[in-house]
Amino acid sequence: MNLNYLYTPIQTNVDPPIDTKEQELPLEKLAWEDFEKLCLAVVQIDFTINDCEIYGIKGQAQEGIDIYARQTNGRYSSYQCKRYQEFELNDINKAVEYFKSKTFFDRSDKLYLCTSCEWNKTQVQDRFEELKTELGKENITLVKWDKI
Repeated sequence: MNLNYLYTPIQTNVDPPIDTKEQELPLEKLAWEDFEKLCLAVVQIDFTINDCEIYGIKGQAQEGIDIYARQTNGRYSSYQCKRYQEFELNDINKAVEYFKSKTFFDRSDKLYLCTSCEWNKTQVQDRFEELKTELGKENITLVKWDKI
């Protein structure tokens, strides 16, 4: 598979922060495709380029994941990338339920929810803990990457 597209320039023109005290990337200003590429770059820190990639192309059904990485045990770490302004209770429920209904659910032992925003609402945090326990019973570790 030709992976040269991963090294193409991003499509989004984001002005640098004027205030030099800025400590966070302006993730909410990135196009979703560029946010997905950023998530892939972060995943590559743990996995080699041959072991992880973006799943599918724009317009294809993606089985509830955006990135997958094969682990040494033959199972997968699956990643959903959400470039949202806010991550609500319904969003976390939909993301996990959709993943559970697709084929990578049976192939994965880790699900990462990668978002461009923080999960600072108590309802979302509480639901994450509940879903983490539920998926744990299925031998899947649920991992939160908020405001990556």
